[in-house]
Amino acid sequence: MFLALKQRIWWLTQSSLIRLTLWISVIFAAAFLIISVLTLFLVEQQTQRQIDMDLRATISQMDDDSDPVMSPSIVRISVDDLSDLPRPFHRLSSRDIGFTTQEDLRFQGKNDWRILLERDGDDWIMAGVSFSERDEILDLIGVFYSIVATVSFSIALTLGIWISYRAQNRFNQINSTLQTLAKGDLKARTSITTNRDDIDLLAKALDKTADQLETLVSQTRNLGANIAHDLRTPLARMAVSLDQAAQGDAAALDKAQMDLDQLANTFDAIMRIARVEAQRDEAKFRDISLRDLASEVYDMFAPVIEDDGKSLHLDSQGRTIIQGDKDLLVQALANLIQNARVYGGSEITLYANANMIGVRDTGPGVPEDMMSKIIQPMFRLDTTRQSEGAGLGLAMVQAVADRHDAQLNITANFPTGLDVSLNFTKM
Repeated sequence: MFLALKQRIWWLTQSSLIRLTLWISVIFAAAFLIISVLTLFLVEQQTQRQIDMDLRATISQMDDDSDPVMSPSIVRISVDDLSDLPRPFHRLSSRDIGFTTQEDLRFQGKNDWRILLERDGDDWIMAGVSFSERDEILDLIGVFYSIVATVSFSIALTLGIWISYRAQNRFNQINSTLQTLAKGDLKARTSITTNRDDIDLLAKALDKTADQLETLVSQTRNLGANIAHDLRTPLARMAVSLDQAAQGDAAALDKAQMDLDQLANTFDAIMRIARVEAQRDEAKFRDISLRDLASEVYDMFAPVIEDDGKSLHLDSQGRTIIQGDKDLLVQALANLIQNARVYGGSEITLYANANMIGVRDTGPGVPEDMMSKIIQPMFRLDTTRQSEGAGLGLAMVQAVADRHDAQLNITANFPTGLDVSLNFTKM
């Protein structure tokens, strides 16, 4: 229990949200105090001006036949009749004409008087009003402000600490998730989706990053297993071929060389993808017309497709200009055409339409649940891994798309086949 209390005290002293709440509360209290003092000062000045106006009105209403007035809160008398007033009033009558504030002047049970002395012809007239009522009002206002300040400060501080406590708990949850991820548990998530504020956005960004990290780690593990699987077969064949060559079979050396070339091509493809993903320099970016690019690639590959007994069609519309690396885009389109040549049936179409350029075919297509997986390196629908290639073609296209801030779209082609395109949404 002592340890939990110690941790709670530490949290209160270290939490930036709690400290921010305390600072805001102090600033609020200081501002309220300043406003209260300023309000009391203005009220005091205004009431004094009103008293002065009332005193002048009182004197202006007096005439020679007016009777003296001496109530607990007001004095209205001719200076000649001061005999009934305390001695301090006699001293005031000898002063200059005008207003005088006399403190601690006890008369009729009242202290603090505001006195006005004026001359009316040969006569002197004195009028006075006690500050007692004004002081009572000011005291009442002061008490009211004190109560309001105390209640407001208490409510603000309580609500601030409560809100900070809830926000801090969410930060603690984010911190706990980060620590769990750091320990290797890539399934950890914050799952904070209630408040829709900046902490929520931070939590969602963390969860999204964790999703991507989990996917990348999973792909890396699969990539290692797939590479090991793909290397084992050609290495085994090479061992057999070299053994046969050692026994005098000259043709076995050619088989070994073919397997070695296959391994080299696989590693070259992996290295090309790594270079594209690591490249950030846009020095080779130029203005490229998607229609002209499609036409150029079509001229390069149409004869090759025809030699296989298939047809490559060109469908280009518009003249969209993008900024890009032409060599990388040609390589990406070449990979798409090669995939369509091997798996895509007899009719292949290379198209450029608006912001998109891609290849569609009339082959058997890809199951919908596999469309997001075929772009992973070394992933192949042929689980026996007996078909041509290493499963790196679409991974290379994805790397080129990312390099150009383009979106790689993989959809089914109607009625059969696959449609793969690069959508240049940022130009």
